[in-house]
Amino acid sequence: GWYEIAGTGSDNTGASLQGNEIWQAEASKKLFFETRIVSTDADQMDVFVGLCENGALAVGVPFATNNQIGFLITDGDASIKAVCDSGGVDLADGSVSGGTISGDRRLGFVVTGTGKVEFYVDRVLKVTTTDNIPTSQLTTWVAAVAGEATANKVDCDYLFTAAQRQTDGMVQYSDQV
Repeated sequence: GWYEIAGTGSDNTGASLQGNEIWQAEASKKLFFETRIVSTDADQMDVFVGLCENGALAVGVPFATNNQIGFLITDGDASIKAVCDSGGVDLADGSVSGGTISGDRRLGFVVTGTGKVEFYVDRVLKVTTTDNIPTSQLTTWVAAVAGEATANKVDCDYLFTAAQRQTDGMVQYSDQV
């Protein structure tokens, strides 16, 4: 089912959802993330979806963290931005070409080792970066905050994260849905 984040009708209200599993970029391993979201008013919402530092569950955490990989939509602009932030230094140009929130969108990324992140919109590669990839421990997040005094909503169908791991000489994937 869908998870809905709705403002209360007041500016700067919303909610967030944080997973409990720890994910981390590791040399010679892949990390995969995908979600499907839809917004009632994308240019009047702050939205973050992806992986960021584990912290106390609060709406503002993903917007202010120093270590994150994901997608950001900012109030006043429905454009989707790829975010790759390590220690407070973020991706210089994270704009996803032609990416705006209109209808439902699948947003995903693949982290390859500690040296590359590929960002996808509707499963089409849009941006690749090799800079500022965090190697700290991260958790899965979705957060949304209304940017006006209206009960704007963001609905999330699923949050899927999988990591390539090696145990007893066998390569396997661990996932969290």
